Amino acid sequence: MAKDSGDNGHSRTEKRKSFRFPIPAMVEATDGDGWRAAGELLNLSRDGAAIRCAGPLQVGASYAFHFENIGAWRGEVVRVFEDGGYAVVFANTDREKLQIDRILMDIFERRSERGVIAPSRARQGADQG
Repeated sequence: MAKDSGDNGHSRTEKRKSFRFPIPAMVEATDGDGWRAAGELLNLSRDGAAIRCAGPLQVGASYAFHFENIGAWRGEVVRVFEDGGYAVVFANTDREKLQIDRILMDIFERRSERGVIAPSRARQGADQG
């Protein structure tokens, strides 16, 4: 497995289980008490996402994430990237994971119809969740 740098600067083994798909979209994080922060989706998988967000998110905190034109799921911030992005792990049921799989397949089918290259294991910048 690949290694990445956690928010404490130490190297550790990745725990990622799914492919990441680079998908440009806006994201909004809410905490349930009225706090909101806007940002951008860097990549998405059935198990989580990497995002960049204007408001500070807390590692270990749970938020509702709404991804524009994609969907909304609850997730926990598991680390902060060196560039200020965040790794999020979704608290999804198997049914919700299948929903994300269908959404990702639909997005990439439309992209391949337009001649855009399919996703790969290549990294997009920093190690992202």
